[in-house]
Amino acid sequence: MPNWVTNKIFSTPEVIHSMLNEEDRIDFEVVIPCPSPIHNGSDRIEAWGTSRNACEQSHDVNAGSAEFETAWSHPDRLVIALSKRFPSTQIAVQYADEDIGLNCGWYLIKNGEIEGHDIAPALRDQSSEERKKWIRFACLVKGWDANEYLAGQAD
Repeated sequence: MPNWVTNKIFSTPEVIHSMLNEEDRIDFEVVIPCPSPIHNGSDRIEAWGTSRNACEQSHDVNAGSAEFETAWSHPDRLVIALSKRFPSTQIAVQYADEDIGLNCGWYLIKNGEIEGHDIAPALRDQSSEERKKWIRFACLVKGWDANEYLAGQAD
């Protein structure tokens, strides 16, 4: 069973709308079709940066926001492609793995280029204070109570 990564995207209504299929659901195939047969998700990983399409999703086109889950990793390649499709528009991204404090961060991207970012380093490279910072960030993205999570870590 995969670790699930919560992904949040904030941009213009046009950007969010471009991610939706005919059923009004976030669908990575709309942004980057994967025409070749899928072999253990490797084609999707190469195209999107994750092995599965968006699930557990919600969006508000008018507010310019979308939230969805992906398996194991953030779909960075998909976001790059989306950014290049709207070269004059900035896209803000937050993501957090359920392995709280790892595989998480935020970035701003425009025309495929990162304009700002803060990504959690590997656990071995995090100080105690950095670990708490990334736990708090990941809990915020996931919608979890950071204080409750940290209290559970002390047990």
